[in-house]
Amino acid sequence: MQIVELLTPEYEAAWLPWAVQYFFFIGIAATTALTAAVLAFGKPGSPSARLMPAAVVVLLVTAIAAPVSLLADLHQPGRFWHFYAHFTPWSWMSIGAYLLPPFVMLALGFCLLWWLRWERPLRLVGLAMALLAVGILVYTGAEVMVVRARPLWNTLLLPWNFAVTGWLATLGAMLLVGRWLPGGLAAMPLELLRRLGLSALALVVLGALVWVVTGSLGLDP
Repeated sequence: MQIVELLTPEYEAAWLPWAVQYFFFIGIAATTALTAAVLAFGKPGSPSARLMPAAVVVLLVTAIAAPVSLLADLHQPGRFWHFYAHFTPWSWMSIGAYLLPPFVMLALGFCLLWWLRWERPLRLVGLAMALLAVGILVYTGAEVMVVRARPLWNTLLLPWNFAVTGWLATLGAMLLVGRWLPGGLAAMPLELLRRLGLSALALVVLGALVWVVTGSLGLDP
C-alpha cells in the first residue's frame, strides 16, 4: 500500500512525518501537564508560580497541535470515529483514542482556570490531568515499543525514553517561551529550570546506561 503525501516525499506505509510530529507534541504536552500540575501547588510569588505562565503557554500550544497532527496522520480525518465504533482493548492505539480527548479537554480547562485565577479547581483539574498524562505517556511509548520489526523500538526502555526526553523538550520550550512573556527571562525562575533540566538529563543518562548495560549482558529488556 502506498500513501501519497502532498508535503513530503512518498514512502511505504510506516511512521510518516505527521506521526512523528504527533509523538513530539504529545510528549511535550503530557510532560508539561505533569509539571504544571505540580507547579499549581506553589505559593504566589514562588519560583513555581513564576514558571506557571511559560508552562501554561507550552501546554496550550502542544495540547492543540498534537491532535491536529494525529488527525493529519490519518490522511482521512473523518476516519477517527472508527476508533470509537470498533474498540479493540488489545490495541494501544485504540486505548489512546479514549485517553487523548479527555486529556486535551482537561489541559485546555487547566489553562482557562489558570487565566481566571481559580486556584482550587485548578489544582483538582491538574491532578486529573496528571493522571491522564501518565496514561498518554504509557500508551504512546507502548504503541511504538510493540513494533517488533524495529529492534531499537522493541524495548521496554522506549516508553521511559519518550517520557524523559519529552520532559527535557518541555523545559527547553518553557525557556524559549519565557523570552517573549512579560518580564522576559528576568522574570523566569532560572535556578528552578536549571535544577529541573539537570534532573531530566540525569534520567535520560540513566535510561541510556540501563540500555547499554543490558545490551552488553545480552539481555533484552
